[in-house]
Amino acid sequence: MSAKAEILEGKVLAARIQEEIRAAMNDFSSRGWECPRLTAIQAGMDPTAQWYLGQQEKLAKKLGIGFD
Repeated sequence: MSAKAEILEGKVLAARIQEEIRAAMNDFSSRGWECPRLTAIQAGMDPTAQWYLGQQEKLAKKLGIGFD
């Protein structure tokens, strides 16, 4: 019995998932439903943590998800 491995293209897969999320958020909006929000809490002022939160906010905005 042999198993066949499949190589996943991370960027392609991520783009596909992001498009599905974006479509779901558009559907929520068109139905008048409230879209999900991501709320982040940062303890301290670590520059890498600030960068990470900035990336989260950027992606949330791209996907139509609120960010606090």
